[in-house]
Amino acid sequence: MTSGRSRTEISPCRTYGNMMTRTWINPLCLLLAVLPMAGCQTSDNPAEGGFVGGLNGLFSGSYDRRLSTKQTQLSGARLEEQYLATNNARLGNEAGMAASQRARLHQQVQVLQARTRELVARNNQMQTDTEAKRQEHADFDKRLRQVRIDLDQLGRDVDASRKSAETAERERRALEAELQDLTVVANARR
Repeated sequence: MTSGRSRTEISPCRTYGNMMTRTWINPLCLLLAVLPMAGCQTSDNPAEGGFVGGLNGLFSGSYDRRLSTKQTQLSGARLEEQYLATNNARLGNEAGMAASQRARLHQQVQVLQARTRELVARNNQMQTDTEAKRQEHADFDKRLRQVRIDLDQLGRDVDASRKSAETAERERRALEAELQDLTVVANARR
């Protein structure tokens, strides 16, 4: 050992050379490992493209385009959601208005049905009253004819002197009064 250095000591030049070799060998090995995969199929979808597809997507901008497309779709979906919510609220209001109108119409129908029942009852009563009045009128006409017959008979009896003048006069006055009453009533009804 003439130089005075120990064997365990390494020269600085030698250490720098080893480091340089290691520095460029590691990326070279990585490149050689990735190079065969460069021909593999890549995809814009990060879940399908693998490592090389991911690198390709990052450097080509396809991930950014895909993200932009998805954001546009999301914005469109949110707009559609707002439109549907507004439309749903409008339809809810229309349904509420239709329900209240249906309830109001139902009440009107019930009122009209009650009024119809009332009118039917009145009509039936009027028909009954009309029939009673017809019967009353027939009875009245019958009585009027009978009074006229009785007056005529009285006149014949007086002529035949069968009755006293006084009795005949009382019957005549009573029958004429009844005839006049019946005539007034008959004229009032016609």
